[in-house]
Amino acid sequence: MIVYSAKLGRLELEAKPFASGGAGQVYRAETNSGVVYCVKILTKPRPDDFSKLSYMVANPPVLLSYGWGRLCWPLDQVTKTIGSDPVGYVMPMALEDSFQVTNLTYPRWPSKDRPPLARKVERSSAEGQLNRMKIATNISAAAKLIHSLGHVFVDLKPQNILVSSEAMISIVDLDSLQIDVGGRLYRGPLGSPDYMPGESYQMQYGTGPAIEASWDHFSLAVIIYEILLGIHPYVGSLKPSAPACATIAESVRLRMYVHGSNSHSYDVIPQPHLALVRLPSQLAALFLRAFDSLDHRSRPSASEWGAALYGAAKQGGAVLLPVVQPTYSAPTMRESCHGPRGDICPGFRAGNVRRGIPNYIHLAGATIYLCPQCLPSHQGAAPAQNCWGAWGKTCPHELSGRFKNGVPNAAARGGLSVYFCEDCIKDR
Repeated sequence: MIVYSAKLGRLELEAKPFASGGAGQVYRAETNSGVVYCVKILTKPRPDDFSKLSYMVANPPVLLSYGWGRLCWPLDQVTKTIGSDPVGYVMPMALEDSFQVTNLTYPRWPSKDRPPLARKVERSSAEGQLNRMKIATNISAAAKLIHSLGHVFVDLKPQNILVSSEAMISIVDLDSLQIDVGGRLYRGPLGSPDYMPGESYQMQYGTGPAIEASWDHFSLAVIIYEILLGIHPYVGSLKPSAPACATIAESVRLRMYVHGSNSHSYDVIPQPHLALVRLPSQLAALFLRAFDSLDHRSRPSASEWGAALYGAAKQGGAVLLPVVQPTYSAPTMRESCHGPRGDICPGFRAGNVRRGIPNYIHLAGATIYLCPQCLPSHQGAAPAQNCWGAWGKTCPHELSGRFKNGVPNAAARGGLSVYFCEDCIKDR
């Protein structure tokens, strides 16, 4: 199948999708210049899906790649023929060698094939548990970023999170975000029952107010619990005298957290839950707030989880690279250096964000700042005169993945030359 993007041009999709769901099918796609992207074809679009995608394409985060991983954010809508109505969207591929986080939510790796990641997250080893904390830290950092943008996942679940062998994560299916644009609310799908909080059963979905971030805080806590302990926090055998809970969703609604105030209602608590006592006490306290509190607004935020997990992993001796401290706010145009394209600034990697000078334009159209340590590895590399586009814009050749040499046109602060190709000079 061939689809077209106004930004990226012709995209050739592989014959078969590598992922399918109720909303659409996801294909690996390649541009004429050989750059690989991911295309999602919406098979059952809702009335405002493409309007929502238009907003997301026009309002991306400042960066799509961070020290903790990548956001697979919609880059552009795609059509079957040039100028026709959109049928889906194109986004960055997830990080290479990645697996669904669902593989980490069981007591042991679920398949017989054991990739390098499976060996790195063995529950029987101290290093494996530390690596699981690193992964949970990165997920928390991603959730914090989405919340800082004013968005809510609503359907945050392990199936939408991929993790690489280096503990870096990719967030997919971001078209399902709830996005509140002042006078217009783009709702996300309701979510998966096992990851929906108790208040979800008291709401009129589709007609009520916007869902709060505290909804995601519950989902995040469940995912972290599953990653660290290998079992859902509401799974156990209840006593005959306890309320009837045929599903996990019913146990959530009735606040039957196995370590909470209703723990006496359990006849059998499965063995994996007992490993909670081996976790740092601050993590157990956060789980109690997430699952046992009557006030949903008191649930730990993504920032709280990130800080606690980062501290616990570091105290345990983990080498927290490439994990980034989630206490650092989402980057804005504040001259923070995040490293040259394709790499990460050593300072940012260590949580010590350095100031930089304007050097090139990100795909999303935002200026990228590089610190003195990162500048030589980028501008000094051959060829040294790649055109990255006029300030505030993106070179059309960069969008196609094929850079074009330019001529010195202006000097940024620090005396660095800015190179524009002939097409961008005409555009200026």
